[in-house]
Amino acid sequence: SRESALSQIETFFDCVHPIIPIFDQSKINEILLEVYQSLKSEKSVNALNVLLLMAIFFCSSYVAVASGVIPDLLLCNNYYKAYRYLLDIAEFPMRPLLESLQAFVVVNFVVDPNMVDATAYSAMLVRMGQQLGLHKTPMDGANHIKLLWNFLLYIEGSSSVVCGFSFSTPSNLMDSVPLPDVTSSINSKFPILYTVGRCKINTVFRHVMELTSKRLLFRADLDETERRITKLYKDVCLINHNLRCTK
Repeated sequence: SRESALSQIETFFDCVHPIIPIFDQSKINEILLEVYQSLKSEKSVNALNVLLLMAIFFCSSYVAVASGVIPDLLLCNNYYKAYRYLLDIAEFPMRPLLESLQAFVVVNFVVDPNMVDATAYSAMLVRMGQQLGLHKTPMDGANHIKLLWNFLLYIEGSSSVVCGFSFSTPSNLMDSVPLPDVTSSINSKFPILYTVGRCKINTVFRHVMELTSKRLLFRADLDETERRITKLYKDVCLINHNLRCTK
């Protein structure tokens, strides 16, 4: 029912979205309304819209299992089957589409938050983001699109660090899209500070992992690394302070 669907969406934006804020809640609500209007009038539904909803429903039901509200993964598995089928309909990853990219990223992050299995596909996600032009998002672009691009970089970086690899993303792409101002938010329910902090740490890790691939280090390399880590520490302390103030 539409009421159950709205409840699933609320759970997602309360529990999952604050950790990986790559959606616009008002847009998702519009998509839900469009799908139910199509069903009511017996018209064909947009497969990409349903793909986004199935991804969100899967994540919401996964949260319910983790919190003990749902006893098993039966509902999760059903949503996941629908999500996988619709990914094939969307020709992912051969055809770059924003909706399929968002759906894939959020589902795989929820299933594998430590990105242990993300090494192979993480670079592909960055390339797909480039194909969609996410790396050219303007300063006044939507926050969730800015964060989507930076989250793709974060996934590529974190999965590289897990395996001890240097980052595959070129350095010029790391700062191509500015992070949103930490005083702003995607919606009024939560700050974006946590995600901004992840991305700042990821940028410094790129520099550190570059050093691990060098056979000879100079004092200037170590001094630059220390400078970056010192600045990062100050940024993280400020983020921690602001997070406490928003409780």
